[in-house]
Amino acid sequence: MMNAHKAREYFSAHYEGSLDRGLRESFERVLRSDAQIQAEYKAFCGTMDQLSQFGLSDVEPPSDLHDRIMARLDLNAWEQKQQKRVPTFAWWKTALVAAAVIAVAAFGAIRAGQEAPGTPTEATVVPQMSPRASLDVKPATNGVALSYPRVGNRVVSIRDAEGQEQERIELVNQAIEDKLLTNEGASAAIVEIVIEDAHTWIALPGQGEIPPAIGQGDIRQLALDIANQCRIPVVYQGAELSLNPWTIDSSDAHRSAEGALTNHNLKIELRGDRSEPRILWILEN
Repeated sequence: MMNAHKAREYFSAHYEGSLDRGLRESFERVLRSDAQIQAEYKAFCGTMDQLSQFGLSDVEPPSDLHDRIMARLDLNAWEQKQQKRVPTFAWWKTALVAAAVIAVAAFGAIRAGQEAPGTPTEATVVPQMSPRASLDVKPATNGVALSYPRVGNRVVSIRDAEGQEQERIELVNQAIEDKLLTNEGASAAIVEIVIEDAHTWIALPGQGEIPPAIGQGDIRQLALDIANQCRIPVVYQGAELSLNPWTIDSSDAHRSAEGALTNHNLKIELRGDRSEPRILWILEN
């Protein structure tokens, strides 16, 4: 008997009418009995119907359409790698829908420009897609390595502890791959990464003597103390917080962070292989 998962594999064949009688009847039984499959198949058919209309009009697609579709596909692959989970649709269906959304938006904008009287085609502007993406931080010698997927145009600002910009990276349909941030100083140092409205603070361990384990202040100071005491990079993404005084256990960064952040709605993760350097992440739930 065909189940919901198997039915999704036959969306294209059923739409094209190429299923044999037995498979078609099994597919349609699932379609009648499963409301979720009905909704997914209806959305799939709607997308395919829109794509089929492109052959009816002789229009020139935007010059950057291919790059934008590829950026969307790159982002989809990136998110699957980071999340390590199986999505509801197979990856090719997700990619197809993403490409269709971009293509339909571009087609609609071109048609609007052609039909508006007295408006030159060159004045038609296709809205830029703004797909979500996340910064990846991995351990490296004396610091960390940053990666960010290709998702169109982005500006990446790297700032010091006072918020002064130290480096500005303008990404034009480009990715960042393993950009090194190091700290050769004696004490831990804070680096702030700003991408659009997303702020990420990274505390890089120092190379000097380990300072006292007791401290107080805001969450960035906590990140610095953990980095110094435990010799581990600390990544924080969230709002600025003032905390009660804390004590750091140099042998257990995770437990130290949990103790200092009691009663705060934050998630603490120790990422990386035990055989390699690791990173402590503090994230909003």
